[in-house]
Amino acid sequence: MERALFKDPHLVMGRAGHPLTLGGEVPREALATFPWVAPTAGTPRRAFVEDLFAKLPRRPRIITETNALSMMTAILTESDCLTLLSRAQARHEFQNAGLAEIPVELEAPDRSVGVTTRAGWLPTAVQRRFLTLLRDGCRPLDGEHA
Repeated sequence: MERALFKDPHLVMGRAGHPLTLGGEVPREALATFPWVAPTAGTPRRAFVEDLFAKLPRRPRIITETNALSMMTAILTESDCLTLLSRAQARHEFQNAGLAEIPVELEAPDRSVGVTTRAGWLPTAVQRRFLTLLRDGCRPLDGEHA
């Protein structure tokens, strides 16, 4: 059984001071003018990137594919490359890394974060309490991302 805990929107990220962070809302077409660090093929985030690229007037150049956030950070802080992350990933990984959100409107479904349990599973009292705390702790996040 799957139960959603909160929605986590996707963000386009670049280095602090990136040209696309300097002038307010960015048209999506501008994303095609910069190289990208893309997640590896076969991941949900990569599928979203491919969908985004398909809607642009020309396909951006992907300079590397990686799921290693430390490598992504290093490339982004030293270049004008862009990438796509969920808001939670961006906060957790990049809050002090010198990166910034690119202010662009994305036509995308939010990433759903949840918990999965086996059908017929009978949780212990401790497990049941943990799931309750998890759901209650995620409510403020869900309201923030709604």
